[in-house]
Amino acid sequence: MNNTQRGDLRTLGILGGMGPEATALLFQLIIRRTPVSRDADHIPICIYNFPQIPDRTRAIYSNGPSPVPYVIEGLKVLEQTPAMCVLIPCNTVFYFYNEFKDQTRLPIVHLINATAKAIKHHPQKPQRIGVLATIGTRKTGLYEHFLAEQGLETIYPDETMQQAVMQEIYNIKAGKIQSRSSRQAAEKLRAEGADLILLACTELSIVHDDLARDWPVMDALRVLADVGVQIGLGQVTPYQYTL
Repeated sequence: MNNTQRGDLRTLGILGGMGPEATALLFQLIIRRTPVSRDADHIPICIYNFPQIPDRTRAIYSNGPSPVPYVIEGLKVLEQTPAMCVLIPCNTVFYFYNEFKDQTRLPIVHLINATAKAIKHHPQKPQRIGVLATIGTRKTGLYEHFLAEQGLETIYPDETMQQAVMQEIYNIKAGKIQSRSSRQAAEKLRAEGADLILLACTELSIVHDDLARDWPVMDALRVLADVGVQIGLGQVTPYQYTL
């Protein structure tokens, strides 16, 4: 047995802190979605929570410091653990994916690509996807590219509503859990023909249950958790989810 395996289980690495609540939720989701009958059935996970990674949206649009050196530092920490791959619970950081993916020997699950594929296989066969995300994720077209590859159309809230969603994301990061703006944005997107609402920010994953009561919702963080469970149980390899 090598140090990445415990019996039939594979050890996962999580590079977290973007933000901490989303990191904790990912851990909980993996636990809840793993079929177990005892403690020892759970997937081994190494978490490096690194909240000092600079704000990704501000790095893209406000000349803020790049998160890339910090992400690489975090990946190097995980290389010293038994982890055999890395999950990163943040959407916007994947704008920088090509700058850090080759700086580690660990395969990194590409969250955006995995989510687009999951939407393509959604049982309701949605075609028009209403995306709730940070300004950074929206304006860099991260999801548009991967959803278009799956033959799916992307629509976003108007600029005023987008600003409100962005403020709500920052409020959630500050511990003020609320969903008023994201609910209003989702309602408008549905009125504009969105078949499915995509939560493309891991802070919005925290208010998933509130939104999913009223609309069909896909959450990128829950997709990541499902992929993590499949990798941890040895059902797939992480290389099936890298670029």
